[in-house]
Amino acid sequence: MNIHSITHEYVTVNGIKLHIAKQGNGKKLVVLLHGWPEFWYTWRYQIPVLAEHFTVVAPDLRGFNLSDKPHGVEHYKTDVVASDIAELIPKLGFDKAYIVGHDWGGAVAWTFAALYPELTEKLVVCNCPHPKIMLKSFKSNPSQLLKSWYMFMHQIPLLPEMVYQFTLPLFFKQFVRGWMYNKEFY
Repeated sequence: MNIHSITHEYVTVNGIKLHIAKQGNGKKLVVLLHGWPEFWYTWRYQIPVLAEHFTVVAPDLRGFNLSDKPHGVEHYKTDVVASDIAELIPKLGFDKAYIVGHDWGGAVAWTFAALYPELTEKLVVCNCPHPKIMLKSFKSNPSQLLKSWYMFMHQIPLLPEMVYQFTLPLFFKQFVRGWMYNKEFY
């Protein structure tokens, strides 16, 4: 299997449309949850490899890329995003899934496993500590708090919009671009 055999579709969950990238016909499901500010494409190399043994789905989480973007912060709470995945699994014809999350997707994955243990086959979280450990580290390690500045900046109403209005091209060119691919291979 290769990246070119990944299919794309939309699935309605929680009253919104999620775009999903899908590959494989396995009897077990793997759901790959991307980080911020990424989307399904982050997993483009893992999808074909996993699809040799599993059905693999990488959704664009709500608010990202081709998925719906409802207005209001209440639509982006971790438990709401986790409930999108809880509705997605049975709609794809599965009883449970291997949940893999990275960064923001890792936070969603932790929440998903806590709220929906019956839907969680196994949990893998990359680059996102357990929420209790993260809060503890914020209190005991001020340098970790400083490293997480961007999470807090995005919680302040209107501030991210104002910042990105003037810096978006530079932000993507210098900050995000290095996350999306390894320059040595392109």
